Amino acid sequence: MSKADLQFAKDKLMKDRTDILQYRNYYEGNQPLVYSIEKLAEIFGRSTQVTYIQNWCAVVVDSSLDRISFGGWDSKSKASNEKLDEFFKANDLKRVSRKIHEDAAVAGAGYAIFDQTDFGLRLFRNDPMNVTVIYDEAEPDKMKYAMKLWQELDWGENQVKAVRLNLYYPDVIEKYYALGEADSMGNFELFDEAANPYAEIPVVHFKPAHLELKNVLTLQDAINKLFSDMMVTGEFSAFRQRYIITNTDVSELKSNPQSIWRIPKGDTMEETTQVGEFSASDLNMFLDAMDKLANSVAIISRTPKHYLMNAGASLSGEALHVMEAPLIKKCQQHIDSFTTGWEKVAKFVVPDEENISTIWDKVETELPTETTKAQKNLV
Repeated sequence: MSKADLQFAKDKLMKDRTDILQYRNYYEGNQPLVYSIEKLAEIFGRSTQVTYIQNWCAVVVDSSLDRISFGGWDSKSKASNEKLDEFFKANDLKRVSRKIHEDAAVAGAGYAIFDQTDFGLRLFRNDPMNVTVIYDEAEPDKMKYAMKLWQELDWGENQVKAVRLNLYYPDVIEKYYALGEADSMGNFELFDEAANPYAEIPVVHFKPAHLELKNVLTLQDAINKLFSDMMVTGEFSAFRQRYIITNTDVSELKSNPQSIWRIPKGDTMEETTQVGEFSASDLNMFLDAMDKLANSVAIISRTPKHYLMNAGASLSGEALHVMEAPLIKKCQQHIDSFTTGWEKVAKFVVPDEENISTIWDKVETELPTETTKAQKNLV
């Protein structure tokens, strides 16, 4: 439609990529240390870089994702149910949905794009690093257009390196390319423009209830700093160090459990022989501080504390059930947000069906005792 749309969407995607990459790195454990890696390498005297990471970001995200499981759709129409079930299985949505939910929870957005293939209508999960959507300012919930930007190493008849870009509008789909690296929007040339066969933008935007990692990154940095300091301290002063002050030769003394030191008296009267030791450093202070930070992570992210730290073996199943209540509420909020996206997917598959509901696995932890009591009460 317009190079202005192209430029605006590309600028937005480049800006979003910075945040997405940071969140993804923290989730995957590629986290920077507060002090430089070079300092660690100098302390350890090694040629390789050393990092110590205690990744609680993955626990915060996975504790929610493990309870959010999309199971398909349900409709009052038998024909629609059969069509939706077939689409669910053909596109392996049980697995794909988990990845889309992970994108949304970690990066703040998950994307799925429809495409017509030789096997019919297919739904493909797309990396949020490559997709962005632009909404109408007058109607914030209405998608104005969407863009997908990606690199192909062997594009076209000549199998050349190119950057591909698609613009999705409600009425038309435009396809652009640029040879080599796309350093400016002037490099892109339109090579295909076709009417949109779906009559709406074939991009589904999955939004989370909130970003899981937004408020815990600084706490994760602090935990990694303490963990690294503890490992450095343990390397150099976790064991007691002994010393001898004497003028005599002690080169024959060997330090091992089977040896007995026989230290001769000094050969002068000015200084007597002295033997002593330096006390070991207490590593518990690091562990205590890390536990307090982990407790803060649990409170801020609404993750049950027994996921991050030792909660004690005396807690009952009912107590653990209560501790998980904030997590259950958070998961339900995510499900409410994701439901909008999956209902839109269903409308693509069966556009004439109105009464469609999504199916989700149970979020709560089931306790056999409570289930039994409930069944007895019902009887």
